[in-house]
Amino acid sequence: MRRITPNPVRVDEPFAIYLKDLSPWQRVTLRARFIDAFDIEWTSRATFRADFRGTVDISRQSPIEGSYTGKDPMGLVWSAKGNGTSYAISLRPQPLFITAETEGELAGVEVARTLLIDEIAGTDVRERGLYGRFFRPATGGQVPGVLVLGSDGGLVPYAMREAALLARHGFAALVLAYFYMGSLPYRLAGIPLEYFGGAIGWLKDQPSVRGDRLGVIGTSRGGELALLLGAHYPDLQAVVSYVGSGLVFPSPTGLEPAWTFRGSPLPWISNPFDILQADPKQFERAEIPVERTNGPVLLISGDADQVWPSTQLSQVAMDRLGRYKRPYHDEFRHYPDAGHGIQPPYLPATPGTYYYGGDLAGNAAANEDSWRRVLRMLDERLRRTGAP
Repeated sequence: MRRITPNPVRVDEPFAIYLKDLSPWQRVTLRARFIDAFDIEWTSRATFRADFRGTVDISRQSPIEGSYTGKDPMGLVWSAKGNGTSYAISLRPQPLFITAETEGELAGVEVARTLLIDEIAGTDVRERGLYGRFFRPATGGQVPGVLVLGSDGGLVPYAMREAALLARHGFAALVLAYFYMGSLPYRLAGIPLEYFGGAIGWLKDQPSVRGDRLGVIGTSRGGELALLLGAHYPDLQAVVSYVGSGLVFPSPTGLEPAWTFRGSPLPWISNPFDILQADPKQFERAEIPVERTNGPVLLISGDADQVWPSTQLSQVAMDRLGRYKRPYHDEFRHYPDAGHGIQPPYLPATPGTYYYGGDLAGNAAANEDSWRRVLRMLDERLRRTGAP
């Protein structure tokens, strides 16, 4: 193994594998091995043929066989498979072992992929009725703040990873539980938007946070919630909705409202898979007034989503944004071969329990492209000038 750069590397940053001093056209097989939070081993392989100079650069060459196809420096990571149906995310360092084998000779190297480092401070939040975890750069000074919302109510690993990554990129991020944990409601029913308003106020009060530069990111029901918060709280100046909805839906029981505001339930429609059959007046009442958002909205969805039709539901929000002359650059990106689990990149992208649809390459491509767009939007809106 001649060179892997960079190493150490941030977990959302690609690394390059470069081999040299091989014979021209020689075959070499690369294997990756790493474990997840449940100590399940994930592995992948790809066989390459050296070029006429005796070199292999996997960012420029496609494997001739293996667990992925095409030119992709991170193919060995996202194509890895394990005994579980989905990768269990860990915030702890998870080393990646790469081996190269050719004609009986074996060489290997460990890639240190970092997430939480000494320069990132993480603290539990158990005050003002909130239940969350706060990640921020520990280098001093004020930075923009982002509220991070999962779909499962608690402090779910993918939301925790997202918040930690945001801190690595210079944002203060509060990942917030809103049911299922502590003294919070035990299920998604009758959750007051004022609870999240309190979290926004908490963020504004933190000495490390610029209170005039706040955003929100949500996934699935959290994506629906992010759009609701953007429409109701003008302190939020950037909204990202992963596989969310421009329509309000009820509690998963279907018998109660999911959200309330000022003591009243928000109107909803009951069936996300049959939105074309909804009563037009009911449909209109259930639309989230996203045009009131005090900043740009980024909508992300997968056309192969098997949880709910996130592309069609996000299109409702985009259509509504388009009916108004807004001074912001709203954007909608939907990915034809991605499922429900779009998230920051460079994890195994198997379409199992978490991804709910899509295929390996489609999920991986959506993860990578959407995360770059998220970071760019947050950077341009919250960090640079705060301008539209």
